[in-house]
Amino acid sequence: MVVLERTIVKKLKQKEAEIKSIGRVNCALEERVRYGRTSPGGNEAMANALRSNLEQVLPQANEGRKEDAGADNKFEN
Repeated sequence: MVVLERTIVKKLKQKEAEIKSIGRVNCALEERVRYGRTSPGGNEAMANALRSNLEQVLPQANEGRKEDAGADNKFEN
């Protein structure tokens, strides 16, 4: 009976710690959303950041496709 009790208490403490952690993450996310809504051009800033990321990644992805296509052609010959 004591072992069962200890196990339950341990699991409850783990869940409480998990709830606290999720609460902190939730607060941080709410703050980010609030900042994005209140800052002038918040959505524009996010769009520009995403656009910049895409501009960096797309050339690399296209280069990878060209290399893959070249490798396929080597096997066909």
